[in-house]
Amino acid sequence: MKRRFVMHAVIALTLVWSAVAATSRLVDASIPTAGKLLAYIGSEPFAAEPRARVVERVASDYVRLPFLQKRELRAAGARGEFESFLAGLTDEEKSDFIERSLPRGFRELLDGFGRMDERERVKNLERSRRELLENIADSPAKLLMEAAGPALIKQISEKGLGTFYDSLPPDAKLQLLPMIEQMQNNARQLKD
Repeated sequence: MKRRFVMHAVIALTLVWSAVAATSRLVDASIPTAGKLLAYIGSEPFAAEPRARVVERVASDYVRLPFLQKRELRAAGARGEFESFLAGLTDEEKSDFIERSLPRGFRELLDGFGRMDERERVKNLERSRRELLENIADSPAKLLMEAAGPALIKQISEKGLGTFYDSLPPDAKLQLLPMIEQMQNNARQLKD
């Protein structure tokens, strides 16, 4: 009787742990990472799927990445994969990608930024620009931050981030996206 009970307990435990392992693998497979996104982009997805579906998937995965993973992806972009993918999109696809991948709370960030006085806006922009330059490898976004520097910060702080952002073409919005993400991360750190 004891042997039978022990045998049933072992079988039950084996089934439970198998279910846990399978669930863990499924959850892990569904969580995007910079590496998985780069692998997908590198697999030439446009050859196998409609372009709109590829843009939707990349944007969906990108927006779910934690801030540090996005930074890692941008650093990998210096090697060309992510930046080449973005450069290969049409203006309409770039606009779609931008709308789908803007940080959550982006409009709230714009509103909060608009309520700051100009000194606070400049301080926030300079901090975001400095941290961005320190933490991403060469990419169009970094080159924009290096080249524009104080002139860009002055223009954004005078016009307001929302007005400035809305007036940009899709390519420029893509290049500004890392700075917006950095600003949002800075704002989040101030709350914590």
